[in-house]
Amino acid sequence: MEESRDRYVNLYDFAPVGYVLLSDKGVIIEANHTSAKLLGVFKSQSQSQLLFRRFASFISTEYGYRWHLFSSKLNKYKEELSIELTLKDSKGAE
Repeated sequence: MEESRDRYVNLYDFAPVGYVLLSDKGVIIEANHTSAKLLGVFKSQSQSQLLFRRFASFISTEYGYRWHLFSSKLNKYKEELSIELTLKDSKGAE
């Protein structure tokens, strides 16, 4: 079990890609190190600073409506979908 957990940590937490797990309300409930770094909270704060924040708060204003439609569709149909968005970090930089 411990070996499996350690492998998960390496594959998920230290992946070169940012991963976030969202609740059905769009709240971040899990995030890896890369996503925290990309969203500007890794160096000055802990990764846990992402938790319980709305993912929409990191989406550029121009993509807000697109995200709203996407998340509504995702919650309604429960199917695999994809979307491209421009995100902003905790200081507002895209």
